[in-house]
Amino acid sequence: MHTEVITGQYLDLLSEVASAPENEEQAVKQARNVLTYKAAKYSTEYPIALGCALADGSEELRSALSEAYLPLGEAFQLRDDLLGVFGDPSVTGKPVGDDLREGRGLN
Repeated sequence: MHTEVITGQYLDLLSEVASAPENEEQAVKQARNVLTYKAAKYSTEYPIALGCALADGSEELRSALSEAYLPLGEAFQLRDDLLGVFGDPSVTGKPVGDDLREGRGLN
């Protein structure tokens, strides 16, 4: 799990200094890779997998849960990113546009 979070952090930093993606499709793919590895896996997929393992769940169950919960983690991170751009700081507790000012985009 920590290796994938480190990978996500690396991809995030790399996206800040690399050339801009050639097209929108590549930009979306790049942003989704960052959010998947930097946030979605450790916030939903792995906690569910760890719970499954602790409950002595089968590999088949763990795989099915992973398929269900990784998209949920991605959706959570996308919503968090949108709130970071458009949210009310008095509600979210974070400044609006912080990621954009740092050149990170929505990821």
